[in-house]
Amino acid sequence: MSEELKPCLCGNNVSIHSYYGNVWYKVKCKCGIRNKAYKSRQDAINAWNNRPIEDSLRQQVSELIRQKMHLEVKVARLEKETDAALRQHIDDLIRRNIDLEAKVDRLEKSLSEKDMDR
Repeated sequence: MSEELKPCLCGNNVSIHSYYGNVWYKVKCKCGIRNKAYKSRQDAINAWNNRPIEDSLRQQVSELIRQKMHLEVKVARLEKETDAALRQHIDDLIRRNIDLEAKVDRLEKSLSEKDMDR
């Protein structure tokens, strides 16, 4: 097993202490948090580093970050598609407006010619 100790929940680094001529071991922090005494140095380290809730939360955070990144990519793609669709729709409306203006001009011309004939 690893000799590396996880930092304390307060953020400080911790150290391992032996008692009674290296018979008992504890991991302690300056803030006062410590684990119970263990008969082996490795058991004290393993107990200190065993944080199933924290480990589970870290996994959940990692998964949420992954999902967030996936959604950001999806949103960017949808924005691009939406922008393209909107541009196409605007272009269609502009062409339709030009066609309608041409029809209006022809009808106005036709009306003015009919008025002249009278």
